[in-house]
Amino acid sequence: MRVRLPGLYIVLCLVLAGLIHIVAVLTLPMLAPKNANARLAALGPVNTMIELPAAAPGRQVMPMMAPDVRYAVCRFDLANGPIRLLSLIHI
Repeated sequence: MRVRLPGLYIVLCLVLAGLIHIVAVLTLPMLAPKNANARLAALGPVNTMIELPAAAPGRQVMPMMAPDVRYAVCRFDLANGPIRLLSLIHI
């Protein structure tokens, strides 16, 4: 009987760690209201390409933006179903 107890404790610890991990991942969006989507939502509407302002110390929209790179984002609204993207590339 003593041989099985350490194995049981290990299994119970792994199950508990898995449950804590799942709860932490699912509650993170509610605990972090200033996430990337919230920051980008303040810059423009959905389904529109938005050019982000140039990065400067203390004025970065997103963390770790390089000052010599221009960034653009497009937030998609999938509430009404999937979207279709069309891109015209001139060579």
